Amino acid sequence: MGPGTASLFNNLPPFIAILTGFLFLGDDVHWTQISGGICILLGVFISNKSLVKRNRLKPEFQGNSDSI
Repeated sequence: MGPGTASLFNNLPPFIAILTGFLFLGDDVHWTQISGGICILLGVFISNKSLVKRNRLKPEFQGNSDSI
């Protein structure tokens, strides 16, 4: 995984911290936090989907076929 792909997931830890606080500590979750979390998840999903699509278009081997 390259740095570009890894940087997509840097936005997930705050959202996971909100969910963990809600589940284990009983913290309140406000609608703004939920909408922000949905935006984060959609952004990661869309970005990751476009990277996978772009990587499928690249040929796996770009060598010289005369070297056999």
